[in-house]
Amino acid sequence: MVAAHLREVEPNLDVELREASVEEQLDSLRRRAVDVALFHLDPDVEIDTGGIAMVTLTEAPRYVATPRGHPLADAGAVQLADLAGEVWVMPVGAGERSVQESNVIAACRRHGFTPRISQRANSIETMLGLVAAGFGVAPTPWAVALRPPPSVHLLRLVDDHHRVVVAHLADGDAAEATEQFIRAAAVVVEELLTRLTS
Repeated sequence: MVAAHLREVEPNLDVELREASVEEQLDSLRRRAVDVALFHLDPDVEIDTGGIAMVTLTEAPRYVATPRGHPLADAGAVQLADLAGEVWVMPVGAGERSVQESNVIAACRRHGFTPRISQRANSIETMLGLVAAGFGVAPTPWAVALRPPPSVHLLRLVDDHHRVVVAHLADGDAAEATEQFIRAAAVVVEELLTRLTS
């Protein structure tokens, strides 16, 4: 969606999208293989930002996927503490503990528990498949809630959020293009979040 909006407002800007973990995005930035990275970051998770500038676009709601027959499946929204007794399917990153997993653990600890992890997976599709098969609940990007999959139920967390962040090299050569991307990404993310709440 960001790329589509950029094509409309900045047709001369060359955009190539790559899906990658937060660790892989940051590594690509440091190697100057990419100009910008876009990801979620919990307010209590710190990452090594040496040479990298971080811009928070907005705060976004968190979602959790549950199996269809889950006792909370009919609830539209829950508190994170309501899921303290669950087992979790976590995202895998490039390291032993991914930033994505650290985001979830930090949020759970703020609400009084440490999640019990049953499985880990490296794609949202696999995570949702494991949830549908009854392996646990899983953190789910808010963008998935725009087109909820029929195999699971998505619960919005009413008492927690994470930041939508754009990272870029502080001394990057593509400063103008980076600013164009940040402006376009901010517009698109706000439009999508508005769609979620309307």
